[in-house]
Amino acid sequence: MTTQPAGRLDAPSPREMARAFPPALTDRVEDPLYSQVWADLTLSPRDRGSATIAAAVALHRPEELPAQLRRAVANGVARAELGALITQIAFYAGFPAAISASAIAAPTLPDRPRQTARYGAVGPPPYPLDPTIAFACSAQQESR
Repeated sequence: MTTQPAGRLDAPSPREMARAFPPALTDRVEDPLYSQVWADLTLSPRDRGSATIAAAVALHRPEELPAQLRRAVANGVARAELGALITQIAFYAGFPAAISASAIAAPTLPDRPRQTARYGAVGPPPYPLDPTIAFACSAQQESR
């Protein structure tokens, strides 16, 4: 079996690799994790993706991270948000874990053209901002 670097876009997910040996492991992951936990509407798929990325970074799971990064993006987590999340985790899980995650995320998540609109590279926030905070953020961006 040929191994591929963890960040490769075409790298199979750990779940796909586990199908070969032992196949029963994949069955146990898919049910209940995907059929019940991910289907629970208490958390949005976007929030679950962020939480899963945080856990994968903190626990240093380089084999899981590319698939989870792709899943998080598919569930609406922006590339810039993932970068901020990895930076946040550095202060709780350690800088080596965050640096390793960054090295994996860079080739896994393709660059997109930077948006130069009012909110910078991330676009408008997904929640309403307090006007005083929005003004402070805008003033900070303009001073750069």
